[in-house]
Amino acid sequence: MIYLLLGLYLFLLVLFYDVMHASRLHRFNFVLAYILMVALMTFRYRVGGDTLNYMSHFDYTTPQLYALRFFVSEKLQPIPAIIFSFCKTVFDDFTYVQAIFAVFVNAVIFNFFKKNTQYVFTAIFLYALTFYMRLNCEIMRESLAVSFFLLGYPYLMKHNYLLYYIYVTS
Repeated sequence: MIYLLLGLYLFLLVLFYDVMHASRLHRFNFVLAYILMVALMTFRYRVGGDTLNYMSHFDYTTPQLYALRFFVSEKLQPIPAIIFSFCKTVFDDFTYVQAIFAVFVNAVIFNFFKKNTQYVFTAIFLYALTFYMRLNCEIMRESLAVSFFLLGYPYLMKHNYLLYYIYVTS
């Protein structure tokens, strides 16, 4: 039900701002849509196939930050391994892992839409319909790769391939 309400809200934003070209409270609704989408992915419980694996990995095999050994015992890539271990050390709750991923991934995507399209709310609405659940629930680690690609995209457009390559390979 809450997903339908979010979809309806985003559809109304498309009509109000992208179709009718209203400008009142544009920034407020942009930030509110971001907060709602992040909150929905932060406070979900056992939604997504890979989330169950990540939760199990977090509970049973993620080491504390001080005991983390890269490339030896950790099956995650370095950035997710650091995030998992940090959350295990400081909070010991998987919700914080979801929050960090949701905040970062959605911030990058929203910023990308803001900078690269005239119809921001249409892009957000289409993102919510197509990739939102997949990036935030199913492929959490891979969504970091998508985010770094989007961060490097301006350098690709400026033909600064070295900086683009640094973003994409990190």
